[in-house]
Amino acid sequence: MAKSLQQINLEFKKECDFEKKPAGLPRFADILRAASAEFRYRGKAEIEMGGVAWRALATENDAILLISKEILGLRKFHGEPPFRGWRESDIRAYLNGAFLGAFPAEARELIREIEHRTARSADGDEDVASRDGIFLLSFDEARDGEYFADEKDRAAAYDGESWWWWLRCPGAGFDVKSAASDMVMAVDKNGLFNRAYVDLAMGGVRPALWMELSGAGV
Repeated sequence: MAKSLQQINLEFKKECDFEKKPAGLPRFADILRAASAEFRYRGKAEIEMGGVAWRALATENDAILLISKEILGLRKFHGEPPFRGWRESDIRAYLNGAFLGAFPAEARELIREIEHRTARSADGDEDVASRDGIFLLSFDEARDGEYFADEKDRAAAYDGESWWWWLRCPGAGFDVKSAASDMVMAVDKNGLFNRAYVDLAMGGVRPALWMELSGAGV
């Protein structure tokens, strides 16, 4: 028996939503994939996450490396002595604690923990392993040609003013003979390498992290 026009309309309405609804916000994983594609094509890309602008430094098939575009705050690398390197530093505890906890839940699910081996002190004693979701770059990662083109590309600002920022280690390959045991590498306001005492409260924090381009629940 032929369907009536009313029956056809009712069936059609079940399949189609006639109410105009705004398009949903893109999933965060989609934003990361778009940034990764832009980075591969143009060599640069930026996203916003948690109210912070992040710059892409590298991309793999399944992950993207981000660093804050600018310095997010000033704080000590480590306070009370003794200083035992990056793994036991106050700044690492902060980045992987309170700072990480402030990320949107959707973003936290995509952060990849990375194993780092970081020299404990300037005289090159044992490399110490750590697993970090949020971290500071090493000297090797921050040097020219790795993730930054040159010192101008590496320089950053805090609150609109050029400022210096922490790296996480004494710095293999850098002249550290005169460095004290409680000093670590830093990038100065001109993007050149230097070092600073870990208890300086004016050190810039420029966090970095690897994020998955896809993940469960997103």
